[in-house]
Amino acid sequence: MEKLKYLQLYADDIRLLQGNGLTDADIGIVVCAVFRYLDTGEDPDIPARLKWPYAIMKDKANKSMEKYSRKCAVNAANGAKGGKAKRDNQKASRSKKSPFTKTEFLRIAKDATEEMELSCNRDNLEYMLDKLKDKGWAFGNFAIDTEERLKEYLAAYYPPEAADYDMNFNYARRNIFEALLEHGASSIQEASDYATSAAESYTPGKGYEMPDGQFLNSNEAAEAILSDIDE
Repeated sequence: MEKLKYLQLYADDIRLLQGNGLTDADIGIVVCAVFRYLDTGEDPDIPARLKWPYAIMKDKANKSMEKYSRKCAVNAANGAKGGKAKRDNQKASRSKKSPFTKTEFLRIAKDATEEMELSCNRDNLEYMLDKLKDKGWAFGNFAIDTEERLKEYLAAYYPPEAADYDMNFNYARRNIFEALLEHGASSIQEASDYATSAAESYTPGKGYEMPDGQFLNSNEAAEAILSDIDE
């Protein structure tokens, strides 16, 4: 399979890096390091002080590669079946109606941002819209399909106090928040509460530290947390 040759970055990513003290030169080193990783599959040598933003950008790259791999696999399968699978997928996609148009989403999000003084801007909202569309407006069986639930999700993802957290904490919290929803959290509030607690034990490059000392990725940690709740 052809290597992924791009990294999707948003203006908000750069602002967050700058807000955590990285200079333009630092950001350039991190971005170049990620592209070397995409090209070789190996972690390049970078200054120790830049390893945490590199770990975050590398994670974005890995997620892009996973998405690209899935797309290649679907395209290959469609080609082998003479295009029938592709037509069927397109038909299924058209039949699945999104709960909100872009205009409706932005109206709801703007109202929620102003009402609750959420820590986000237009770029953040555009990013979230793309993410929710890509997820089919659901995390596992947990659908973001009503205005009330969308506002809850926004408030949990971009809470007012997020402005007081550093980039590393926000990144860790959001990742496991969505993983908790994906793996069966009973509510957005439950996922939000456990995500905040888990993010406090997150170490870049290692993951979330569990009570037994293990470091787990977001999906593994979410499963462990929810398993403890059920016991």
